[in-house]
Amino acid sequence: MNDEPAERWTPDEGVARRSVLRTAGTLVGLGVAGPAAADPDERGGRDDLPACGGEPTTAPRPGPDVLYDSPAVAPQFENGDGWEADPLLVSGATGYDAGEFRYQDWIYDDHGADTSPTRTPPTEQPSNTVYGGATGDIVYPTDDDRFRHNAADLLEVRCRVVDPDGAGEPERVAYRFTLNTMVEPDAAVVALGIDTSGEGVGAGGSADAVRDWGYGLGDLGAPVEHRLVTWGTGAELDGEALPDDAVTVDTNRNQIEVVVPLEPPAAAAAVPGGGENGAVWRHYCVTGVHDGDGAFASIAERPTADQPGGANGQDVPPVFNVGFRRPDQEPMGAPNFDEDTEPADLGGELRETHGNGSRAVGFGHWRDHGQARALADRELALFHADIDFEKLRDGVAETDVPTGGFVDRLYASRVDLMGLQSGTGDGAYRYGEGVEDRRGSQDPSPGDRDAESPSAGHEDVLSGRIQPYSVYVPSSYDPAEGAPLHVHPHSLSGTYNQYAVYTPDLLAELGEERGALVLTPEARGPGQWYHDVGELAVFEAWADLRARYAVDEDRVTVGGYSMGGYATYRFCSHYPDLFAKGFATVGPPDEAAEGGPSDGRVDSRHNVLQVTDNLRHVPLLMWNGANDELVPVTGPVNYARRLREHGYRHELDVFPGYDHFLFAVRDNWGRGKRFLDGAFLGDGTVTRSPARVTYRAVPEMDAVSPELRDLGLVHDGAYWVDDITPREDAASGLVNAISHGDGYTPRLTEDYRGVGRDPDPNLQRGTRVLDQTVRKPGTNELDVTLEGVETATVHVEAADLNPGRAVVLTVESDGPATLVLKGSFGEREVQVESGTTEQLVRLCTRGFGGFRPDADGDERPGSAGPGT
Repeated sequence: MNDEPAERWTPDEGVARRSVLRTAGTLVGLGVAGPAAADPDERGGRDDLPACGGEPTTAPRPGPDVLYDSPAVAPQFENGDGWEADPLLVSGATGYDAGEFRYQDWIYDDHGADTSPTRTPPTEQPSNTVYGGATGDIVYPTDDDRFRHNAADLLEVRCRVVDPDGAGEPERVAYRFTLNTMVEPDAAVVALGIDTSGEGVGAGGSADAVRDWGYGLGDLGAPVEHRLVTWGTGAELDGEALPDDAVTVDTNRNQIEVVVPLEPPAAAAAVPGGGENGAVWRHYCVTGVHDGDGAFASIAERPTADQPGGANGQDVPPVFNVGFRRPDQEPMGAPNFDEDTEPADLGGELRETHGNGSRAVGFGHWRDHGQARALADRELALFHADIDFEKLRDGVAETDVPTGGFVDRLYASRVDLMGLQSGTGDGAYRYGEGVEDRRGSQDPSPGDRDAESPSAGHEDVLSGRIQPYSVYVPSSYDPAEGAPLHVHPHSLSGTYNQYAVYTPDLLAELGEERGALVLTPEARGPGQWYHDVGELAVFEAWADLRARYAVDEDRVTVGGYSMGGYATYRFCSHYPDLFAKGFATVGPPDEAAEGGPSDGRVDSRHNVLQVTDNLRHVPLLMWNGANDELVPVTGPVNYARRLREHGYRHELDVFPGYDHFLFAVRDNWGRGKRFLDGAFLGDGTVTRSPARVTYRAVPEMDAVSPELRDLGLVHDGAYWVDDITPREDAASGLVNAISHGDGYTPRLTEDYRGVGRDPDPNLQRGTRVLDQTVRKPGTNELDVTLEGVETATVHVEAADLNPGRAVVLTVESDGPATLVLKGSFGEREVQVESGTTEQLVRLCTRGFGGFRPDADGDERPGSAGPGT
């Protein structure tokens, strides 16, 4: 049992310190009084102070500014002439509104047919990784500047009725195709099959229906009466060229619009053969690489500058993306292990699958599994949209956007990062289009990558303005009340769908059973390590979620697996005022072996061991395997030792026999759920205004680009302390501040050890806080310790201090510093020298309205909130 290490004052020391100051004659009615008397003209008298009584100010809102921005609108989601409906922003959803039909596809799902179960040449697309790989195997031509590894990625399809040009003229149909990437207007080709027969799937269509779509596509298992093909700068309908004015391409919005000379059906339209389909036509849609001659470029074994590759000896359609797929048609699932495999051997079997060259572990990471298998079988009939033209004419508003369960959403990044540095000093992003390939070689052999290192080449960047994230919405969600939020970043080589693929019970236990929303951002790719653009992406996705769902901001937690565990440490340390608790599984705190190797992909400037001071009010639960070959347990043990030295609440559970993967295979998170809910190591609510704030600012861990720093990706304070600036000769600046405004009592902690059995036997070691009944009375005193700090700001009212009464300020600093006191009175700078400075600071004149007297008649603010 011990006090917090930094606490050394006795319960009466605040009174004693004030008595000493009175004896020294320094408690005078001046603005600032120090140990030595100053000339009245230099120190300023009462007449120079502002009047008290203004509205009390609050601390800066937690997190970066970008978290509170309204959703941005990317060009791809803008409407040109004749189009009005808002985008759905939910992948796999369809709907009607404003006389338009809309389908929203997934993005970065453009991987074509499944042609090989193993990683044979050519290597997969940059975003397609082993532990988060696609099922499809088709890769783009090697001309990156034209195709950007993403040119045929379908984002949206729309349809509307075009009014007649004049009396006696028929209606026509307009279709709009939006691509995720469009560097060149004719790099991709889109084909739309239209079944006007009304006979239904499998009936073979009318006598005019064709199975072979032509244009290099062949038989797709979907008979149609009409085939519309467009490549941006031109279009054909059933082999006949359409007029130039029928096709419009917008390379800023990545949109192709085609007005088709087909008269849409009316209600109860007669159908050849006696059938009746009302006003409905069935549609199919596929995309591919344009061959330069109005057709789809065929799939070769290996890609060339203008021809895609990945055929692997299979005769598959030259298609990268299929439209009109529903979420239930794109399954997600874990690896298919041998039924006889013992649980303790499951992780080894997963690694063996990888080592033997498996293209991907699990399926559905990019929601392309159903697409890839259907293309391999040339059976696309299930992927269709039945568009009702009467609903278009009537302006019906309806969608099939899910209200609960697992949802893949899209958001628009609010900034164009063209020219921003990556944060590693290795050049600028060509941001805004496609996938930035950072693997080096376009087509290395399988042996060029270390089969035992999932980190190889995982810094590829998803560069488009549109980005995906997933959210699990519990069945109990009520937008009128809001729900807790659990942020769960993905692992290295993972995706935003990782937890639905590998650990569906995690979503059930941490989401459904807690009534919590669960957010997993894609974070710009499989290996951005949640700093710079990766950090921005987390907060942009979070901001979008806040705009779509009601979140209980007082019950926000964070967790993650492997690299997601690193993100847990990082976000809790940089933004402790955002999170109630953190739950890290096999997370590496550092890239060094003694800190916990993260495979060398984290730059040294992002070592989170530097910022453990900041975790005073964020308890951590850490699960690690004793046999983890990727994150040796020495790293988490080292990290936990640092927390124990601080006296911070945490628990490290080490599981004998567990490797890096077995936690995911077992998929049992019950104790983690109980921890997040507040069963141990504190309750599950965010500490807002603690009596004590400890924060270390490390500028080297801030975003590199000025544009990102302007969005708030600067880690310089939390709660009621901010704007910490280290001295030029210091790598970091530490502020340890204690407000006595509501009475401060040091926490009593104890270290403990134990043996757990949930989900399997484990060794527990941690630190917890003991209950205390002694509470000191409130005084208007502020104690601050500064290490390496040049300047820092304290928000007076947020710290529960009364600016209407003199503040007794004690500062211990290892060098000259400026402390800025900020509140309803404005700002006041206090200069301190190296050593201990004790002074009385008056901030405004007369009493301060809005404060209640305590039992002794003193005025002081209200409660400081949870946490000490």
